[in-house]
Amino acid sequence: FLSTAPQGQVLPPAELSTPAVDVPAPAASAPAGANSGTGLLCIGAIASAGAMARRAAAGSRKKAGASKGQLRAEPVSKAVSWDPAPQEPTVSSLDPARVALLKGHGVTLKAIEPMGAKVAGLDLKGPEPSAVVLEALQAEMAARGFLVFSGQGVLSGDEQCKASELWGGRQMHSTHGMHPKEPNRHIFRLSNDPEVGINGVGPQWHNDGSFEVGVFSHVGYHIIRVPENQGDTLFAHQGAAFDALPRATQELWLRLVSVNAASGVLHPMAHDHPISGRRSVYLHLGMTGGVLEKI
Repeated sequence: FLSTAPQGQVLPPAELSTPAVDVPAPAASAPAGANSGTGLLCIGAIASAGAMARRAAAGSRKKAGASKGQLRAEPVSKAVSWDPAPQEPTVSSLDPARVALLKGHGVTLKAIEPMGAKVAGLDLKGPEPSAVVLEALQAEMAARGFLVFSGQGVLSGDEQCKASELWGGRQMHSTHGMHPKEPNRHIFRLSNDPEVGINGVGPQWHNDGSFEVGVFSHVGYHIIRVPENQGDTLFAHQGAAFDALPRATQELWLRLVSVNAASGVLHPMAHDHPISGRRSVYLHLGMTGGVLEKI
């Protein structure tokens, strides 16, 4: 549910957990905070990617000549032409009714610009929140891209998994490499220091889990120590990214399917988000082996 783009480096000690569910531009830096011990947990609904339009023609796409409903890939000979964007890309504002509902349950929500929101008054180590609270928070995740739960302290591996299982498919989906210091087999521990965690991960704009048929519904980042002068990890809203595409390109992308270079799995390059319903792009720039067009 989050797309990350570390540029040149990975987050300092951070741990990643990914609950799964079968579901098919403004950018914000990773949340900044004190130098250490901030205990941030950032959870989002897969709806983020960067300025991917320039890569739309990368790899290959289908050419006219195949019968209706078939796919045929051929090398791209020219880039997609550009016309004015149909509308200014935007990220939805917080819903006043959901904000009021959450406030009635002691939970406050404050927008982070240009995307995301900060949650206060909810202890992820405590009892499971009520269904209405979870539903409202998950809807805002889908609309705003991610939520930041600050002041949680340092969660254990089990506590992080418990917090991650509140959303989406409500079960863990672990497909990552292992590090000796991981506190739980479901945790993907990342760091700039290889003694602390795995580094060199995700240098391009991407959606986590795009190599799977049943992609990740949400990804939770437990940021144990944040960079001292902000970071190089960025999040971008994929609904806003789709809005930024020229109309002709939007129509083209609705016919395009990306081929994952690692697994061969196919995913539509534009889809309607299963929670917000917003039309969004979906692509992994580092793992796209080809692009097919349906004619």
